[in-house]
Amino acid sequence: MFNKKIIKIFFFILLISNSLILNTAYAEINSKKWSLSCADIDNKEGCIIGIQIELENKKILSTAYIQLGSTTENKMVLVNEDEQTYKLDKTKKNIPVLFVNLPLNVDLRRKPLVVVDDAKEKIGDLSYMHCNNNLGCKAMIVFNEKSIELLQKGKVLKVYSSIFGNDKPLLLDFSLKGFSKAYKNL
Repeated sequence: MFNKKIIKIFFFILLISNSLILNTAYAEINSKKWSLSCADIDNKEGCIIGIQIELENKKILSTAYIQLGSTTENKMVLVNEDEQTYKLDKTKKNIPVLFVNLPLNVDLRRKPLVVVDDAKEKIGDLSYMHCNNNLGCKAMIVFNEKSIELLQKGKVLKVYSSIFGNDKPLLLDFSLKGFSKAYKNL
């Protein structure tokens, strides 16, 4: 049951990540703090929150952004207690999804690890989606409420990856400055 739900969410995210979301190449994401960017700011449609890591020459090394995906939950609701009748209630639920654009030449055989600060408890592993010359290698993870709480309380989102053919890990530190405010507006 749980695996089917995750597969449905993952499939939905794959669909929206390539068609409906704001293209991160045109989003107003900066390297100072997390910021909100929307395709239609008035109706808050196609919105993401994100931050990027810039090199000294102003080239973008990596971008992290969160978008809300949605899923429908089916729940039985009591209609009449005396007759014990129920109806199927469908509720739409938003699910936060973290996308990270990693540099090219990362080792695709090893899933990148995501933690907040130097937490002993990891948030999870990113799953690779695709790689291209414009974005690098796009990876994602579905967050839960506990993950969001860790991000709101933390100072740095750390992504541990590795370069292909090199045993030395690649560490990407994304500041969490402005995260809580940006997430609340998402």
